[in-house]
Order: sequence, then structure tokens, then C-alpha cells
Amino acid sequence: MIVVLGLVNLYLILHIRKIQQELIEIDREQHTQNMDIIGMLKKINELIEHANDSKQAHIDSQKAILEIISVLNGGRINFPYIGVVGEA
Repeated sequence: MIVVLGLVNLYLILHIRKIQQELIEIDREQHTQNMDIIGMLKKINELIEHANDSKQAHIDSQKAILEIISVLNGGRINFPYIGVVGEA
């Protein structure tokens, strides 16, 4: 009877160790996935910032062009308009 209980205890201890190893592997895999997600989010943030910088640079260049036109026209900007004024 004691031998059987000893064997059962040995089996349970080995099984618990196997479960602990699997949990450690799952934890490592989860950590790797979390780091990958963090990396992707950082890259997305960089792309958004770059797009915003590009958009702002485009707006700034348009403002500069309008300022140059204004100076060349004596302070006023004339936009070409084709069509009847007041018509939608």
C-alpha cells in the first residue's frame, strides 16, 4: 500500500513539474507576443507622426507660396475663378 502511494506521489510530482514547464513556455511565448505588439504599436505611432509632419510641411509650403504671391501682387491674392460670381 505504501509503495502504491509512493508511486502515485512520484507520478503527481512529475506531472506537476511538467505542467510548470508548460506554463513557463506559455509565459515566454506571451512575453514575445507582447513585445511584438509593442514594437508594432511604436512603428504605427512613428508612421502617424511622420504623416502628420508631412501634412504640416505641405500646409506650411502652401502658406509660403500664398505669401510670396501676396507680396508679388502688392498685398492681395487673386484666385482665378471660372464661372458666374454668386452661382453655386
